[in-house]
Amino acid sequence: MNQQKSIAIDNANAFKRLVSQVDEPSRIAEACNKFVGQPMLFFGGCIQPASTADILSDDLFIRIVSESDLRPASIAWDAWVEGEFLGYCHPNRVVFLSVTNQDYQVGDSQ
Repeated sequence: MNQQKSIAIDNANAFKRLVSQVDEPSRIAEACNKFVGQPMLFFGGCIQPASTADILSDDLFIRIVSESDLRPASIAWDAWVEGEFLGYCHPNRVVFLSVTNQDYQVGDSQ
């Protein structure tokens, strides 16, 4: 594993710890600002079959922001998704991640 992926995984894990430990929404929003622009890597599965490239990772909805459609030609899949953290919507537990084609790696698919 290269150093960039290791940093992205560490950032994602730190972010997950943060949102699980902080109860007050205003404190979460403030704390999340330090992650904006940082790389993060998540693993998850598609939300609704073939609807979007978005994934569910643990209990976080990862909203994929991309210039192209990253969905594979499948009904359901798992993916490793690395991208730039854009922000977080606490009430809905949505992470916004800017992703390019090469950073959306499909694992298992049906």
